[in-house]
Amino acid sequence: MKFFGFEIKRATPYKDATKGFMGLNFGEVGRTPVTEKSALSLSAYWAGVRRISESVALLPLDVIEKKGELRKQVDHPSEYLLNKEANYKTISFDFIQILITSAINWGNGYAIIERDKSANPISLTNVKSESVKPIIYDEELFWELSLQNSKNLLIPDRDIINLRGFGTDEILGLSAIKYHAQNLGLSLAAQDYGADFYNKGTRLDGYIE
Repeated sequence: MKFFGFEIKRATPYKDATKGFMGLNFGEVGRTPVTEKSALSLSAYWAGVRRISESVALLPLDVIEKKGELRKQVDHPSEYLLNKEANYKTISFDFIQILITSAINWGNGYAIIERDKSANPISLTNVKSESVKPIIYDEELFWELSLQNSKNLLIPDRDIINLRGFGTDEILGLSAIKYHAQNLGLSLAAQDYGADFYNKGTRLDGYIE
């Protein structure tokens, strides 16, 4: 792995404290695998994720400067990115909505912070959660980013927004889909059964006399 042209050999994977959480078994029910796509096909799950993500995205975000116990609102380039336009093709509402949705579904919502020569943020870009994983290098946190048709990139923690969802680990959150796979699987199985029943004109496959 290379980082700014230097070969990195001492990088180690981050130890995820969420693995084995409560010894849960992530079994699935029915013929439909429980994935983000299949879970969102459930109207109740879709409505819940949409209500949470869009409600949060509607809220204004202030930039606060902290000096000891003193906090005050300040003008900063990131305020425009968080409230108006995250990048040249994404408004801030969509950016926050994607960030929240990713945190719910996968446990973490990620975005890359692009900076100018003065280190001021000029762009925020959402990144798919499954393409990012934490790496420890020289006791510092980096993020390994896997891009299509590109080599893996190692990005410093200061240039990544990590919105952690609910969980027990200070860096990685718990995926709602992963930890509710059986519950969601029951709903998907019932949905599949209902669809098959009506597709057959409510006729049963057989009967017992």
